Amino acid sequence: MLFSDQHGDPIIYKPRDAATERTWKDFLCALRCAGLVDLPGWVEVLSEDEGGHREAVVQHLPTTREALPGYYRRCGTLLFFAWLFGATDLHGENLIACGDVPVPVDLETLFSGVEARTSDMLLESLAWSVYRSHLLPQFDGRTDISGFTGTNAEGKNLPFVAETADKQGLSLQEMAEAICAGFETAFHFAEAHRPLLETEIRRFGKCRFRVILRPTDTYGKMIQLLNALPEAQRERYAHALILPAYQRDRDPERVQKARGAIREEAAALLRGDIPLFTVSGDGLDLLCRNECVLKDYLRLSPVDFALGRLAGLSAPELEKQTALIRTAYDALRPLPVSEDTETASEPIFPALAEELARCRIPHHPGAYIRLAADSSGKGYFQSAGWGLYDGLSGILCAYGALYRKTGAPEVLERLLELYGPMPAALSIRGIGPMPKHLVSLLASERSQSYEKNPPASFLALTDTVCALGDGLGGILAALLHLAELTGLKLFRADALALAGRLDPSRCKLNSTDLLNGTGGLALQLPKLPESVARPLAEALLPLFLETEPTLTGLAHGAAGQALCLGALQTVLPERDLRAPIVKLLRWEDALFDEAAGNWPDLRRGSKRDFMGGWCAGAPGVGLARQRLAEYVTDPEITAICRADQARSLAWLDRAGFARRDGLCCGSAARLMAASRLGGETGRWVRRLAGTNTADSPRLYHMLDTADHNAGLMQGLGGVIYALAMTGDPGIGGMLL
Repeated sequence: MLFSDQHGDPIIYKPRDAATERTWKDFLCALRCAGLVDLPGWVEVLSEDEGGHREAVVQHLPTTREALPGYYRRCGTLLFFAWLFGATDLHGENLIACGDVPVPVDLETLFSGVEARTSDMLLESLAWSVYRSHLLPQFDGRTDISGFTGTNAEGKNLPFVAETADKQGLSLQEMAEAICAGFETAFHFAEAHRPLLETEIRRFGKCRFRVILRPTDTYGKMIQLLNALPEAQRERYAHALILPAYQRDRDPERVQKARGAIREEAAALLRGDIPLFTVSGDGLDLLCRNECVLKDYLRLSPVDFALGRLAGLSAPELEKQTALIRTAYDALRPLPVSEDTETASEPIFPALAEELARCRIPHHPGAYIRLAADSSGKGYFQSAGWGLYDGLSGILCAYGALYRKTGAPEVLERLLELYGPMPAALSIRGIGPMPKHLVSLLASERSQSYEKNPPASFLALTDTVCALGDGLGGILAALLHLAELTGLKLFRADALALAGRLDPSRCKLNSTDLLNGTGGLALQLPKLPESVARPLAEALLPLFLETEPTLTGLAHGAAGQALCLGALQTVLPERDLRAPIVKLLRWEDALFDEAAGNWPDLRRGSKRDFMGGWCAGAPGVGLARQRLAEYVTDPEITAICRADQARSLAWLDRAGFARRDGLCCGSAARLMAASRLGGETGRWVRRLAGTNTADSPRLYHMLDTADHNAGLMQGLGGVIYALAMTGDPGIGGMLL
């Protein structure tokens, strides 16, 4: 709350104690006495009572052009300590440029950025990097909300030169270099003064820090949902919204332990409030109104987390974090693209390419970072890897399709930038040097099997390795498709190098699922040399012959299984697989619903649902049948495929728009199917052309944040891919 003192000067009242503010000031003074010069500022606490404290308002004051490098060096120092402490939420509204000094004005999350036990994040993910603080460029939809470059709070977080009213003053590269210089100086200072830093960090142990369980936007959408319900249903539904975040925890007793937290979250939502949780600097428990609502919520106390990071300072860590800083600023530069007016009534590709460039995709093995809907129970941030579904290899395919469509060299340059800057040679548990661009997947959280059974020299075949969604099967698909899209031999060479390391003699396979099982790899085999493809096909085939159909559709069901058998038939022409293929097709077609004109989605058991996407329903089935007919020329199979393609087209002709626009289960899938099967595409193109606009919420689930996901299957990448590939008969669909 904003007040004025007796002299008319503005003051702010905050309903919490001032321990953090006072300790932060003492901390900075101790550093200055020890010789660290370029320091950020602090707010002055004027008075304190039992209910809260009053502090002076930090003024947004001008500076000079000559002082700007010093301002950004101080920003670098602030960024270092924010990273060291695990701080978060230092966005544009929580930073003031006071002359040549950046001043953080809200420190309630200064030490609360440690991972909870509910999270499955890797230490290597961007959730643990300098990005976490929100100080570096970061977008909420199309708006930069970050502390250093955001436009919040009327730009008060941006320095400006008085005589020019210039709120930038330095180029993006100059800003990045100055911030890196300040970060590096503070890093080396902390290395040289560890005992001092340990003592000063421990002083924060008695401070209280806020925990942001879920993004504010997610809570806002939950509140809107609850307000639309009848009063009698609201309380039960509030618990239903919160409960999944705890049910997915590895600890089977988590829900029981979290009863207090669930109760407080639900109660706050019913009041229309944002739940307020805190942790003590030296504690592990989640608190609400000073009462413990979830014991041992944290792995480490906030202070112990910072002390551990202090102990782990090293030259490679400094190199990694400063590279991320430079990348964040480099990603701000625009991506010009030649206009295209053939596909739609307006030049949509420049706008979509610009939007894709705005998605934060840094040059880092952790891939890109985005805010996630915490109903998944996986923390405030999610970091996607190299997977095809929502990772970088899928995003690269979107760039590849955009390049094929426009021929813009800037697009190819961006694609290669994202693909290229990985370590030249890394060794993973005796496998030997891998293709430099592919190593990161092997360190991902989905490759835990390697920890238990590390292969001696080659990769054992597992469902994780084969999967199209986030496994090596998807990466192979992306690389092989990128070679087609761009004409560059680099991608095919890396694909062959990776495929050559798969060991068919070491199998642990139990699923034919296209996205999550062996189907993803099976689809790539016809595109590989016979010497590589044949042994892999022989290893995969028994599982497909043994598996009975239980689901419909391309991603998880019989359509995908039949297509994979067609691919295996191509690699193993001496094996007659017509009978099992026909069996799958007839089983699936027996479930076709004439009234709905669609195949039911059986994933919800007895409830009869219908979908209309790539993953399940008529579009995906039609695409699968078209590709299967190219693999197998048996008359019976050909007849079934033609009939089902006609069914898919008939459904598409009368189908409405999907709630979402993504390629997996949205309107982009319908555009892809209509284009490949020879249907009308105009209305789907017009629909997708507006996906990048600020009022389009169709790239995320209703409880996700407003961030545009850059991914291929659920995000903007898939929209761009579908639009770019429409009407291009010269190349096959990537996923098939």
